[in-house]
Amino acid sequence: MSAIHRKYIASTLIILIALMVLVKSNLILFIDEPVYRLVRLLRNIPFANTFLSYYSDIFSPWHMVGVMVVILTILLFKNRRLAYITSIWATSTLLLGIGLKYFIHRPRPVDYISGYSFPSLHTLTIAVAGVVFLMLFRRFYWHILVYLMVFIMMISRIYLHAHYFSDTIASIVFEVLCLQVAHHYLAKYQLDIPFTTYLSHPRQKRLDI
Repeated sequence: MSAIHRKYIASTLIILIALMVLVKSNLILFIDEPVYRLVRLLRNIPFANTFLSYYSDIFSPWHMVGVMVVILTILLFKNRRLAYITSIWATSTLLLGIGLKYFIHRPRPVDYISGYSFPSLHTLTIAVAGVVFLMLFRRFYWHILVYLMVFIMMISRIYLHAHYFSDTIASIVFEVLCLQVAHHYLAKYQLDIPFTTYLSHPRQKRLDI
């Protein structure tokens, strides 16, 4: 299994590096700009602006970190080893994501929003929180909810001029890369911990609530 994980890691890393090169060269704008114009059409829908603004604020990175702390505390009483591994993975992923943001230092789409754009920390944090959430709630319909919430966050960040489309995609690619690295080491050291097994078996009932 470890060899398979290495192939997945290599493939995902290549995609992430390609995104970084396209971003640094601004060649990705030929995709970012049409997607931005498409997303901005949502302003014609009543209450879309209000909803997306509140959504981005409610599910901000700091709020999601708080949610993760609560979930991990509950998980600690159900499966201590899984809670430790998930905590290490989530913390490492977020810190590395922040580091990547400052390494690329891509400007925001607009000047009045501070900070850097690549990758989207809002998207990365809600995606990481989704994985943490699914450590407890592994039934299929919870997966659909998590995927939907991540997608809405991607739309929200683009709509609010905070990120380009490629920033949000990079967040997902980066999270998947970190998941695959975790799988690799768990398999390499033969650790019997059900970390992210939902990726292969979304309908499994282990640890369901």
